[in-house]
Amino acid sequence: DMVACLFVAYEAVVIPLAFMDLEETAVLERMTWLLRIFWICDLPISFFTKHLLPDGRAEGHAHKVFRRYLCTWFPLDVVMLVFDWLELLSGGVGDLNAARMGRILKSIRVLKLM
Repeated sequence: DMVACLFVAYEAVVIPLAFMDLEETAVLERMTWLLRIFWICDLPISFFTKHLLPDGRAEGHAHKVFRRYLCTWFPLDVVMLVFDWLELLSGGVGDLNAARMGRILKSIRVLKLM
């Protein structure tokens, strides 16, 4: 989770800058690939990540954890990943409205930390 926090913090800074046509450098390109790979690997792991119950206990039953993730963050995570890969396949963002929407959705990852 600490790595995810660092990546979300990085994206919280870089995504708004991208709306201002930030110059694509080799470092930014490598970070984009690193983040893309991290989030795609994080998706299946999230199906097995325990969550806290209202009474403070950790829920560890696999089927309950799986179902909760499937009904909460999974749809948003999939949409963010789809937009992320569409951005790659489109050859960059340019004026692509879908890519801009993807950036906005990616910035919502901050909510997962709360």
